[in-house]
Amino acid sequence: MRKKPLVIVDKQSLTIPFTGGLYLAVNGIKGSRLIMDGPTCAFYKAEFIQGNHQIVADLQRHASPHRIIHSELDVHRVIVADEALVTSKFDVALSDPETEILFFSAMTFAVIIGRDLERIMGVNTSRPEVPRVLVQPAQLGGDWIGGYGDTLAAIARTIELGGEETGTGDGGGDRGGDRGRDRGGDRGGDRVGIVGNLFLRHEGDGFADVAELERMVAALGASTSSIWLSGGTLKDLENIADSDLLVALPYGQEAAKILGERLNIPVIYLPLPFSWTHTERFINGLAEALDRPDQAKQFIDLEKRRWAAELLFRAEQDLLGTNWIVIDDPVRMEGWQEIAHDVGAHLLVAGLTTNATGNETVHAMPTLLETVTNEHIDVFVSNSVAANLIRNIPEPKPVLAEFGYPCFGRHPIAPLPSFGFPGALATIEILCQARRAGRK
Repeated sequence: MRKKPLVIVDKQSLTIPFTGGLYLAVNGIKGSRLIMDGPTCAFYKAEFIQGNHQIVADLQRHASPHRIIHSELDVHRVIVADEALVTSKFDVALSDPETEILFFSAMTFAVIIGRDLERIMGVNTSRPEVPRVLVQPAQLGGDWIGGYGDTLAAIARTIELGGEETGTGDGGGDRGGDRGRDRGGDRGGDRVGIVGNLFLRHEGDGFADVAELERMVAALGASTSSIWLSGGTLKDLENIADSDLLVALPYGQEAAKILGERLNIPVIYLPLPFSWTHTERFINGLAEALDRPDQAKQFIDLEKRRWAAELLFRAEQDLLGTNWIVIDDPVRMEGWQEIAHDVGAHLLVAGLTTNATGNETVHAMPTLLETVTNEHIDVFVSNSVAANLIRNIPEPKPVLAEFGYPCFGRHPIAPLPSFGFPGALATIEILCQARRAGRK
């Protein structure tokens, strides 16, 4: 089936800001705290996640210090350059023994007024075993994907890595090279670290995607040393040093590059395994690095035999020939195009929740309304923030399938992946269920 042209709508009405990704990363690391140099709104931005995107979250607490702490910056303190409140927050954060890694960042205007964040972060020297990670604020116009990726990169620069080599002057050490030879030499070895997983939340979908990444690695006869991020602890992050090979997913490419250089191990750049097509590319790319093409072919063939008939039947019943609008980030948008193609649907309009547009032409938001005037829309896939745009679509209204970040209404307890072959099927099932519910 020939794909219809994809219209990318204006990003300004949909973009989630930099702090959305920063807070999401902090939420994805147990034992972490963030001091945000900013006013009270910096604290309330945590409610984007707290109790909404993730029902059971602890960014805001009652019996112990909050995990998102703000400096109470106001106009008066800006004028007099008062730093006492922000430095006192380090005492608060480090007073709790649960704090294993401490992040520090600021709202953009705190930088504009000349705050020296690196100096402020170094004032408190208590508990030196706790890493202090400075996440530089975004320039005006930063988005949440940038916030998430910048946080991973800041961690990669900062935390201690047991397998790191120093003093060689050539970008890596002898022990790192020996480790690679002992575990498989040029083919990459048996232990794979994955950098750039967008860990959405401590719920059935977030954990299931981590499990699916591990399952695909295991299918090639390798093991997973660490996944950044996976909802784990600082120790889980540090285990990246045990890797023989790093996989860089699109959300964490800079962090993967930094870690590869620090550990003197190879880095391969693979697509997000969201859709069958990109899952195949992920598995085949990893298999090439591990020199295991036969295992990749066996696994892919088995997965297709297991899931393809069910997918095709459900698609024919509920999605064949339907028109979609999808609002998501540009990384997953590539997968959405493939999923729509696989089920015989048409992805007409893509709304991006970031400022990153790649090579696509970005149209103004009215293009959305022009498109839906000329085309009947059957399925509207959106996060919770942009879901109210459905009211602008003429009757008959499409069905709404909530997906992505943030997701306020759908909270799976049981595993519900979006990665791999079962993840593509689960994603299609969400759309099929919405279609069937909409027919009642």
